[in-house]
Amino acid sequence: MSEKLIKKTEQIKEILRELLSTKKGYYSREDIEKAIMLCHGFDKRTIKTWFNALWKLEYLTQPSPGMFHLNVTKIAELELPVPRQIDLKQKRLGEF
Repeated sequence: MSEKLIKKTEQIKEILRELLSTKKGYYSREDIEKAIMLCHGFDKRTIKTWFNALWKLEYLTQPSPGMFHLNVTKIAELELPVPRQIDLKQKRLGEF
């Protein structure tokens, strides 16, 4: 794997770890943008670029308008802890 690709993969992991740390099973676009800001800064172009990258590389799925889930299969490929899928009506998140 090239050094540049390894660096991008680590940056993606950093964003996904930030999202996973919230222990939510679903995310709004605002949640995802906050995670990107914490990892990569506040520039609107940077936020848009990283959001689009996560979407196009299929780390995010959109089961309903305005709600995003993490793609469990892709998360597992990065060797990150895989969250359990939850029902959107469920009030508490189960353990990872």
